[in-house]
Amino acid sequence: MRLDRSSKIHFLAGVCLPELKLDNLFIHVYVKVNFFENWKGKMNKRIVISGSCRTPVGRFAGRLKSVKAQELLRTCFKGSLEKAGIQIENIDSVVASTCVHSPNAMNVARVAILLAGLPDDAVDTYNKGEYLKEEVVEKSRARNITAFTPSFNCGSGVQAVISAVHEIVAGDSRVVLVGGTESMSNSPMLLERGSGSKMRDSLLEDSLVHGLRDPLTGELMGRIAENTVEKYGVSREEQDLFAVESHTRAYEAISSGKFETEIVPVKSIEKGMLGDIRESEIYEDEGPNPTLTVSKLATLKSYFKKDGTITPANSCTVNDGAASFLVMELERALELGVTLEAEILGYGKAAGDPSHMGEGPIWAIPKALKMAGLTEGQIDFFEINEAFAGVVLATKKHFQIPGDRLNIRGGAVALGHPVGTSGAKLLTTLIHILHDFKKDYGLVSLCVGNGQGIALVIKRFV
Repeated sequence: MRLDRSSKIHFLAGVCLPELKLDNLFIHVYVKVNFFENWKGKMNKRIVISGSCRTPVGRFAGRLKSVKAQELLRTCFKGSLEKAGIQIENIDSVVASTCVHSPNAMNVARVAILLAGLPDDAVDTYNKGEYLKEEVVEKSRARNITAFTPSFNCGSGVQAVISAVHEIVAGDSRVVLVGGTESMSNSPMLLERGSGSKMRDSLLEDSLVHGLRDPLTGELMGRIAENTVEKYGVSREEQDLFAVESHTRAYEAISSGKFETEIVPVKSIEKGMLGDIRESEIYEDEGPNPTLTVSKLATLKSYFKKDGTITPANSCTVNDGAASFLVMELERALELGVTLEAEILGYGKAAGDPSHMGEGPIWAIPKALKMAGLTEGQIDFFEINEAFAGVVLATKKHFQIPGDRLNIRGGAVALGHPVGTSGAKLLTTLIHILHDFKKDYGLVSLCVGNGQGIALVIKRFV
């Protein structure tokens, strides 16, 4: 006997769950199947973004070194709520990414949202290194909001957005506070626990160095990026020129105030040599260096491979920073009277040979464009993560992206790459670029360690 699709579902439901009323179960199962069939092509709900903001990006061991990842994220959460114009009680759930997990905030999304629901004096006490009393924490306005922390290496910030989209499409949430945070300056040192109580020496290992290696081959990400650079014929000169341009564009964006609308300042609290407390407010990115020239960069030796082309100067830096925004169902956003910024049109994730990790955007971008129903030629601005200048140039060559539409305010080579934050940070910057230029479509993409890529397409909301 040959059954059509609906008959198969009807038949299997009756066999597996005969005690239930078959007609009702058939309707329920049939609707669910068709829901997911539609989801494969285009999103069945209009999902929008509001309240996009980010902290300044700090250098490794720079001005943000004393600020915990959860405080960076809390600062952004407060900024997003204020920009969007809604109360914390309107949030259904939180999804915020990180890669360098802090032992005292393993689920940093939950820690940050609880802090965001506390009064400032309680937050100040916590940031001075003191634990809070139970009766203080239980009064957090965010105590009933669920939160989780995804980790997708360099693509974590975009994965957080995708996870929020899934929650909304599934009907689990209507308003999701989304973000990413990283304090690479506070990455822990590791000591192997060992076994038994044998007398022996133990060596501390840097968790950050481990995180920047391929877990299977042990190769540093820069060595793996050399494979992509060679495959796409990207020269050393092209990479150095791109790096200088990244610094120039970022410095000009800072000098002209282009980042001011997206940055929320961060309060840094440090203990002085004599135990005194020093407070300062940080409101500007630390990384860009306008004095760099191609001739200066040409003097540097390749770092990851003998006779290679990738150097520390045409690679990203490791950094501290956070970004956040609200992702919500359009209908709910209109009910709340939220100021809308962008609509999510599609996304794509892809995987391939880990030894060609740098091709991740080349694999993922077509999937995102397909879901969005667009071509690369329709995208007004691209934000492609500058993990390495050569990786971005390979993507640029593959899709023939004009230079005046790519990373127009600089990228990670100049501004830095706080890994778990970068996807959310790039999306924040892209939203502001689209509004500044009154253009419609933007795309964010990142290569992802261990052979993956991720991309997201948005449209300016008008």
